[in-house]
Amino acid sequence: MKKFLLGISVLVLFAACTPQNATTQISSQQSDSSLIFSMLGPSMEPTLSETDILHIEKSTDLKRGDIVVFNNPNIANQRLVKRVIGLPGETVKLANNVVNIINAQNPTGMILDEPYLGDAYKNITGPVGEGFDTFKVPQDGYFVLGDARTKSSDSRLCFADSTLKMQDCVDGKTPFYITQKDILGIVVSHEKAAK
Repeated sequence: MKKFLLGISVLVLFAACTPQNATTQISSQQSDSSLIFSMLGPSMEPTLSETDILHIEKSTDLKRGDIVVFNNPNIANQRLVKRVIGLPGETVKLANNVVNIINAQNPTGMILDEPYLGDAYKNITGPVGEGFDTFKVPQDGYFVLGDARTKSSDSRLCFADSTLKMQDCVDGKTPFYITQKDILGIVVSHEKAAK
């Protein structure tokens, strides 16, 4: 597997956001050896913080819990950072403030242990659209969430912002998942930027 590390400088710009429009966005510039990203929004707190430097690695072997940088499948020229929760072919159910994974190994479901969430986000699965709490991930897809669940527009909301209609997400007209072609890389390490 061909691997490479990219240094990514992340600047987090906090804006007044509601769950419906809060999205961690990143824009990039390419240089000879790295991509430089500016990130907007708090959706990966407490794991990633303002001005963190992220090192990403190109990989086709994604695991549950990986943090990925990807192109938003629903909004052109928008890059996001989220955590992989549901793998291809799984069902993700968000109910009673827990993430439940249903797959061949766990046909009745398994409650996902998420030690990376801070106390402020433990046992929170919202926001979720009404009647839209169960997600069947396609064989080529991944279900992703931000760690700051109340501040993230992610798979639960089809990465929605004001340009998308939530009903299109509920009706399945807009993808709620990402695929390999969307993924730029996984975060393999992060560090605080020098002041």
